[in-house]
Amino acid sequence: MSIYFLKGEYLLLIASACVDIISGQKKHVKSSMIKYLYIPQYDGCSVRDIMEQAAHYPEVEAYLPDAKERSQLPRQWLINIIFTVGGAHFGVWAKRQ
Repeated sequence: MSIYFLKGEYLLLIASACVDIISGQKKHVKSSMIKYLYIPQYDGCSVRDIMEQAAHYPEVEAYLPDAKERSQLPRQWLINIIFTVGGAHFGVWAKRQ
């Protein structure tokens, strides 16, 4: 969970995320474990490109909200979660872009 969930438009996301985590359908990462990666907004670095690359790491799916809710999340949050779970290979891809 992050500050984004505390803003008004994300209140429904926090409720559904909590239910999914408690039921075991989704996993979470402690904020102290998050690895940060900055990816500039260049060609080949769109959210669509990032999510296509994330598909190479099946374990990442358990940490992301449902696909319909992802459009509401900040780009940087998605990048950080994918980098934290996907690891160095995602970082290498980002640097190549």
